[in-house]
Amino acid sequence: MKFWDSFTVFQKLMVILLSSTLVLVSAMLVLARWSYEQGFFDYTNALEQTRLQRLEPKLISLYEEHGSDVYAIPKDKVANIISRFPGRPANAKGPLPPDRARILPGQRAKPPTALFDLNGDFLAGSEQLINPERQFVTVDVKYHGEVIARLSSIPSRHFNSPLETQVSKQQWERSLLFGILSIAAAALLSFFASLVILKPIRRVMSTIGSISKGDYNVRLNETSKDELGELMRDVDYLAYTLHSTQWSRKQWLANISHDMRTPLTVLTGEIQSIKDGIRSFDLERLCSIEQEVNHLRKFTEDIYELSLSDIGGLRYEFKPLDLLEIVSEAVDALRLKAEKSGLTLSLVGKPVIISGDRSRLLQLCKNILTNSVDYTQSPGLVEVSVYWNQDKAVLSISDSAPSVPKGNCRHLFDPLYREDSSRNRVKKGGGLGLAICKNIVDAHKGTIVAKPSQYDGLEIIVELPKS
Repeated sequence: MKFWDSFTVFQKLMVILLSSTLVLVSAMLVLARWSYEQGFFDYTNALEQTRLQRLEPKLISLYEEHGSDVYAIPKDKVANIISRFPGRPANAKGPLPPDRARILPGQRAKPPTALFDLNGDFLAGSEQLINPERQFVTVDVKYHGEVIARLSSIPSRHFNSPLETQVSKQQWERSLLFGILSIAAAALLSFFASLVILKPIRRVMSTIGSISKGDYNVRLNETSKDELGELMRDVDYLAYTLHSTQWSRKQWLANISHDMRTPLTVLTGEIQSIKDGIRSFDLERLCSIEQEVNHLRKFTEDIYELSLSDIGGLRYEFKPLDLLEIVSEAVDALRLKAEKSGLTLSLVGKPVIISGDRSRLLQLCKNILTNSVDYTQSPGLVEVSVYWNQDKAVLSISDSAPSVPKGNCRHLFDPLYREDSSRNRVKKGGGLGLAICKNIVDAHKGTIVAKPSQYDGLEIIVELPKS
């Protein structure tokens, strides 16, 4: 295996293709040789059977001369007829003339021939045929339609004459030449086929090399439907994913820096104004500083929690619970805040029993409701619904204007994403709440989606399985 692993893909393809061709050509040559020999021997044995049939009239004449008794026929006369009747020349057509009774060049020698009775007992001819286990070329000798004896000879299994040997040799040489030419053509085709097959692989290797060096903008743009085409499209998707991840990482850093710089700038200004005596250090200034510190603390806690959720570090304790009860607790906790913001917060639904983690589901509901309350303009409304949809528990939270374009709704669950064009950040927030919600829903094997609501705002739908 180490020896094989030292080959390049091109060399492996060449070896595989040439080996396959060599095996196929060798098998074809062997089969062609076998077929030629079998066909030749079948042909010569058919000629031998014809020769035996031509002996039949002479044997019938002897049979009549000796009282129609096959056992009364003299053996020497049968042997004389058999020995004098020639074999068939390899190039002969039609009956042989009398002057061709001797064996001529190119003619097969007569095989041993003998006459047997109906019981298989030897009557006359060559005693080489006295062997019941051998197979013979046999012709029935008939008199007035009745079989009176059987004439047999040894079938051909070898090339006997020089002409047959020469023809066989020529046929074998031509077959070998055909095999050599086939292997040469296969080698040439294998070479070009290997180049064609390796061309897209080399493109993939080059692209992966560029990706490994940090160039994520390379694309193969392959349109073929085969496995290599699928591989190339997967490489393109990998490059796109890495490019998106790189952009997201840079965006993360930029957004985190921005969100941390804002409260730090406020804190620095407050402290500096107190030091310069511009503002007095009183309870109002202390509350302002505390507000910015709490914002920083909440932001860092969200980052930490999101990081734990991404790596699977959050612990979940699944128990049967009523989703409506958890949602009611979250609504009650935010009702006062919604009223101060000029919003109407309502809840409708029936008890829905599912298996989940109470604290995480409560966090999920509070995050979604907080997002709706913070971003909905006054006067407005936030409508919460809990119900069954087939075998799914559904939590729907709809609010009024402003809304989010439908194409941007899927980005709301990306960390630090903000829709600046409409639902802008009028409230202080890190943009991590919905990302944490998605991780909580994923841990419960559910789904969460966002879409424009019927009240010209945003609707977030959470679907959770029974268990």
